[in-house]
Amino acid sequence: HTISDLTINRPTTDYVGLFGYSGLYIAEGTTGQFMLKDISVHGQNFVGGVTGYNTGPLAEIGITGEVSGTHLVGGAVGRNDGGVSNIYSHAIITGVPGSGIGGGLVGQNGGFTSRSYSTGVVPVGPGKGGLIGDDLGSGGVGSAFWDTQTSGITVSDEGIGKTTAELKNVETFTKAPVWPWDFVDNPNDDTANNDIWGIDPLINQGYPHLTVLLPAEPDTTTTDPPASPITTPSSGPKTRPIKNAAVTPTLTQTPTLTSVPSRDPESSDDIDASDNLMDDDNSSNPIAETNDPKESTQNAEPTSISPGSWLAGLLLACAVIATYFIYRRFNRSK
Repeated sequence: HTISDLTINRPTTDYVGLFGYSGLYIAEGTTGQFMLKDISVHGQNFVGGVTGYNTGPLAEIGITGEVSGTHLVGGAVGRNDGGVSNIYSHAIITGVPGSGIGGGLVGQNGGFTSRSYSTGVVPVGPGKGGLIGDDLGSGGVGSAFWDTQTSGITVSDEGIGKTTAELKNVETFTKAPVWPWDFVDNPNDDTANNDIWGIDPLINQGYPHLTVLLPAEPDTTTTDPPASPITTPSSGPKTRPIKNAAVTPTLTQTPTLTSVPSRDPESSDDIDASDNLMDDDNSSNPIAETNDPKESTQNAEPTSISPGSWLAGLLLACAVIATYFIYRRFNRSK
């Protein structure tokens, strides 16, 4: 669960973050188990990468990027009146001028913060802290750290400052007198079994990482054979073979019609209906030869009859009719 490149640019707006407020409108349960990667969040007052103002439980969240504001600014939470646990922030804190309050993890803490750390740069000045800028003492901070080298600040209103090397050593988080974190394989005084944290020089720059944010192993099992590729014939529309079919459909190419020479009605080569279209010599056949009988019928052209033949037939019919009427009249006169 990762949100990458979240960008919020509201420098004159209060309560700015992925959530403006959290806890007030969220049902029972913990908000968390996600990564905010390479974020850029800019607000005015109450500004945090996760939330500007928190009254509920936040847990198992990782943050990288930049968070900027004027007052009550934190890498994770601007103002916390709820619970913050098992969260780390590498976010850089910018802005927070003068007496503005800002911290690497929480700007102002009025709730409880535990088993968390921050490493991002924090401005130096009144109300600024490597982990927490201002702690109100109403909740408390337990077993939480900040990197004094990468943050550029050696003070915090609450929390434990450690060097980079110390924050990459599991003993810092699991050996008494600190309240032990829950690591994989339960090192030192760690007696919990949820395995929330892991530590590896190749993961999260060597700092403790949240196991819930590790990428899942790819599923290599397959239930169906791979689909047949799309083939593009040299002509005609594209066809997609039917998946798992026994026979693959093939394209039927449209027959090419061969043009038939036209006949001139005035030509002396006119033919009548009694002419035979098929001669012994195939070269004189006016219809192109084809291997497909259907194609032959499509290509056939109706036989043309000359005007002279029509006129002769008409005169013959008139003569027959005239002879018939003359014959009947001659019989009546007798």
